[in-house]
Amino acid sequence: MFKLIMSRLLTCVLITSIALPAATVNAASVTAVAASSQAEEGSITILVINPDSRQPVPGLHLYIDGKDVGTTDKNGTVFLDHLKLGHYEVELRLAGAASGTMNGFYVTGKESQTELWYSGPTPSQSTTSSGSRFQQTVVNVAPSLPTAARDTKITVSFDSSIPASTQAYIKKLAAELDPAVRSYLGAPIKSGNLMLKYAAGSHTTISQDKAVMTFGKLPDGTKGTDKAWDEIFLVNYIHKFLDGGSIPIPGIRYTENLAHSIKELVAESITAKGTRTIAYRGINYYLAAYPAFQSLKPELVLNTGNTNDTASAFKSDNFLLTNNAYDKLNSFTIEYAKAVWLKLAYARYLESGQWDFFYQLKEQLVQKKPQDRAGFEAIITSLVPVVAGKTAVEWMSEQALFRGSIPNKLAVSLFVADGDSFNVTGRNNPDMLYPFVISRTPGEIIHTDVKVTVKNSKGNVILNQTGKSGYSDNGKTGIRLPQDKLTPGTYTATAEATYQGTTVKDTQTFTVYSADNTDGYWLNLQATDTSRNTKVTVTYDASIPAASKSYIDLLMKDIDPVIRQIAGAPQADNRLVVKYDPKGLAGMDSNMTVLNLVNLPKAGSKTDANFDSFFFIEYYHMFHKGTTIPIANARYTENISQAMKIVISHTLKQNGIRDTNVQSIPYYLHLNKVLENLGPGVLINLGRTNGNAGSGNLDVRTEWKDTSAYMMGMNVFTLEYGPTPWLVLADAYFKRNGDYGFFRELQNELAKKAPASAAEFYTLIDSLVPAKIEGKKASDWLKGTALFQEVPKETTFVKPLPIQGTSRLIYGMDNPDAILPFAVSRKGAAEIIEQDYTVSVVNEKGKIVFTQKGKPALDGDMGLPKAVKLPKLAVGKYKAVLAVVVDGKTITGEQAFAVTQ
Repeated sequence: MFKLIMSRLLTCVLITSIALPAATVNAASVTAVAASSQAEEGSITILVINPDSRQPVPGLHLYIDGKDVGTTDKNGTVFLDHLKLGHYEVELRLAGAASGTMNGFYVTGKESQTELWYSGPTPSQSTTSSGSRFQQTVVNVAPSLPTAARDTKITVSFDSSIPASTQAYIKKLAAELDPAVRSYLGAPIKSGNLMLKYAAGSHTTISQDKAVMTFGKLPDGTKGTDKAWDEIFLVNYIHKFLDGGSIPIPGIRYTENLAHSIKELVAESITAKGTRTIAYRGINYYLAAYPAFQSLKPELVLNTGNTNDTASAFKSDNFLLTNNAYDKLNSFTIEYAKAVWLKLAYARYLESGQWDFFYQLKEQLVQKKPQDRAGFEAIITSLVPVVAGKTAVEWMSEQALFRGSIPNKLAVSLFVADGDSFNVTGRNNPDMLYPFVISRTPGEIIHTDVKVTVKNSKGNVILNQTGKSGYSDNGKTGIRLPQDKLTPGTYTATAEATYQGTTVKDTQTFTVYSADNTDGYWLNLQATDTSRNTKVTVTYDASIPAASKSYIDLLMKDIDPVIRQIAGAPQADNRLVVKYDPKGLAGMDSNMTVLNLVNLPKAGSKTDANFDSFFFIEYYHMFHKGTTIPIANARYTENISQAMKIVISHTLKQNGIRDTNVQSIPYYLHLNKVLENLGPGVLINLGRTNGNAGSGNLDVRTEWKDTSAYMMGMNVFTLEYGPTPWLVLADAYFKRNGDYGFFRELQNELAKKAPASAAEFYTLIDSLVPAKIEGKKASDWLKGTALFQEVPKETTFVKPLPIQGTSRLIYGMDNPDAILPFAVSRKGAAEIIEQDYTVSVVNEKGKIVFTQKGKPALDGDMGLPKAVKLPKLAVGKYKAVLAVVVDGKTITGEQAFAVTQ
């Protein structure tokens, strides 16, 4: 599974109070920020590989300081010569691309060698691989803050070392950054001036009083902006906003770590708005990286950046600036701190629906001036009562950042990383193990041997290797895990080292799951409901062959424990008779006591994916039997079981138990955002008019006309949509509570007392899911979904749906391959309007760039109206327009989309 790795080695390190004794040295075509000030030259052979496939990546261009210095050959290698010794930042780009993936390497002498990882698109790929296209993304939108209580501002001044052209560049930069910073932080704590100085070759530093920023490299304005330099300035500018506050926990490095964390939100926002491009990784990177970072020990990650800092309570609280790995270590500890702070900011977002955590924290620090840990914890609790299912205080106690002390003089901390140490995409399905042996007398990474052992859940050793601790100049650090020996399951990794007679050890666990687009969601379900000792008893009538009985028995053995972990035990002891009648209707009878099969599992097959996915739905009916909700249009019984089908399939696949043809949970979470655009006029469906879903007092307009050629296709399509709101609720529950108990709690509450009204049901939803969804209360969000709305009074609904992919697998609306034309009549039972239509694409200037006329034709694959194929469109914003003539009147619908590549 390809990973989206946004790698950026932070070589311009921000240190408080003192500058590092390192020089900037210039070659003819590149600039190196080196640990050595010598003028010697060296060469290097670089091999670029994909970390998942371990295959070389040919055809990538290497850019250093904006200059193309070479291209990887068919073997993925490139040779660079006449480079000054030191460290280089390199950008790996596809031919013709404006940007790419950042990485870094050291040149230490003649014939150096290194390996770089690249996980972006390759020259043969036009889109993101399916393994990463469904990864969840969090949208970072500037919060709505109250009017500033203080009329404070930050000014910028220059000493004589700054050229006039650079002064003009920085003035413009500051003018653009100031409103963006205020949108996340409000007004500065106090007014102040930031004096800028230039000292060629020095590291960027900010003085202890936050008054002077010294930098060793001028911004390169030849291309308009210098996104890397702008990033460093932004961090220092945020320092000034925070100056005057404090957190009473030693070693927390208040302004530095907070400034870097806030920078991620501000830079992501200002770049997305198009104001200017500033280097960042963004909130989604750090949320994905957090599980890998969170288990690191305080001996490794607590670092105030200044060995002369006497304000802290540590006996040896910092790392030697002369240590040859300090630059990397300092960057690494800041990366760790950002993951922790942004996890808190996200937890606040789930509570408030806004990215206002850092503003609220700053204001609370100013108003309450906490004097001890308890005072600070009270502030955090008021802002974020729950983090990953734990109280804020409990969660903070588990984070090294808030430890407040260094417990040991010598320790080993084992870093488990999916990706590499500076390009972390998660903890599970890891590629690498990095053992760090740390001494805090004084603070330094000890380059010593470390024995690393990895065992599977059965205790079998799959790796037993000795490697070096910490970083090395050539990048050959860490221990690569043997991917061919990793099967789905839980593993234990142990690092052990002896230094100067003292032995230290660290043990970490990680999970390997099947790389099948499940993206690590819902791993290792441990919870279960033991409140009821109930079960489902299945029997077979004489129509079921013995082989089919055996198949179904084994299938239930796989899925019954999974359902119990997710949804608890059945609400009562239930009995189900399974029979086979190929001429009947597939599914349950009205009493949910008899299941009719029209297809048996394939004879002789170990798994039958189609049969399994059908059976998952019917079997789960037995668990929630007897529960209901007072909203008929939601088609609760069917859609909740469809949702469980997806969860069961996802869980079985990623744990390597059984494969099915059902897409993953992330796919359906993503699908919800796409299909909600169609609205209830297209999506509401209680089944076909003569089926068992519609009867009694139900409005016939909620059903699909049985004689419509599109009935079966629309039934399947709406059942693809129907479970997605339930999955979004379950996902919001998980993000706040850290477990997967939504379905279990929902079924138990519905069994205790069936809601008498829609209002009671929505109150229940808010009690189960107090987290915000897209900035709204869970109930308000749910009311806005097509599934939970009434059928509109209108009778004609026209909507074009741009789709990337096919009608069977919809990956999104942007960069579409086609447009699905939906024109639905609900004068009676719903049906596709089989009249001539026109599909057009209009660009942002109002010009029609594509148009096609036609009449609905049945797509034989999905049973929907056949999609209209689109030509290649230029990058830009568009809207799709569908026009249909009904009863002599032209009715139109439209949908916005974008082309980004």
